[in-house]
Amino acid sequence: MMEFNQKVIDSIIKDVDKSIELHRLIPVLYPHCTCNASKDNKCFKCKSLEAIDDLDCLISHLKPLNRNTIHHVQWIDLESFCYSLGKTGQIRSIEINPIFSDPNPELPNSEPPIGFTILVTPTSRFAMDGNGFHVGYETVTYEWKAYSKHELGISGIPYLLSAWVINPNEFEIESKDLPMDEAEPIHSDDCEFKDDPDSFDNCDCAEFWNGYYPPDDDFFYQEMESILEWANWVEAEFDPDTREWTLGYTSFNVNEYQTNQDYANKCNQDDGMPSFGSYC
Repeated sequence: MMEFNQKVIDSIIKDVDKSIELHRLIPVLYPHCTCNASKDNKCFKCKSLEAIDDLDCLISHLKPLNRNTIHHVQWIDLESFCYSLGKTGQIRSIEINPIFSDPNPELPNSEPPIGFTILVTPTSRFAMDGNGFHVGYETVTYEWKAYSKHELGISGIPYLLSAWVINPNEFEIESKDLPMDEAEPIHSDDCEFKDDPDSFDNCDCAEFWNGYYPPDDDFFYQEMESILEWANWVEAEFDPDTREWTLGYTSFNVNEYQTNQDYANKCNQDDGMPSFGSYC
């Protein structure tokens, strides 16, 4: 799905500006009005002038829009999300876990999942101490939640191909595996904040400490946002000859569904669930 964001708006404005410039050449090439008496049969020059006015009006409505005035949710098919992230080359693992209405792990779940959680772990980062020495790796796992297209009322590609979507911008840190430095900064004896050994924001006691200091969560969120920004979300494709839909690692063949009862039963049972394959 295309997200109607500031980048898209700027691109539309740029394209409309190009169109306006081309239309402005028309009155130069056709300087004289050749309209007849009928108002319904305007000449080429007058039609181009009207088009310029319409395009100018369109730009006037687009320019006030920006990140502070656009509020929307971008939904991406779960299969496209996992497949596309796996193709970025920056992801170590993607794990899809079903959510059942009965959370009791000792009971078998005969009902289909009511949702999914998606755990994404990017490639680990080198961790350095204050002297630039390698002290280990920073590994962070992020979590998304998938929602049913049936409940959201989202239509488009067949539900039996993909029935779950996520909001890629709705995620949180699920866990962190960071190096532990044996030496830790300490407050000086005369520091008024020495009773708070975990905080050095209000003093300079840790200013010259050269051990490993983990980044804050904002840094890790920005790292993930950067990966999402450059992901090339794969679209569903339909082959009219074979009548087969494909999306990532999943597929749905309309011919098979209509002629093969076993295939149809399997599709109905899966009901557009993700492929649970290895995406990386």
